[in-house]
Amino acid sequence: MQGASKGAAVDRILKKLADEGNAPDFVLCIGDDRSDEDMFTAMEHVTFSPHLTTEVIATSGFGIHGT
Repeated sequence: MQGASKGAAVDRILKKLADEGNAPDFVLCIGDDRSDEDMFTAMEHVTFSPHLTTEVIATSGFGIHGT
């Protein structure tokens, strides 16, 4: 599906919640592969809630092994 990504999903869900007056105070995103990077990027650009600050704790190549 073109245009579908974890980042787009996060953006759409959080905007919908904010539009309904239910913006979250806390969101935890965890991932372990490249497809999660779009989700992390989307979270870095959250601007709809003054209560939701973005902080990237750590990123790691955990679980990725070279051959």
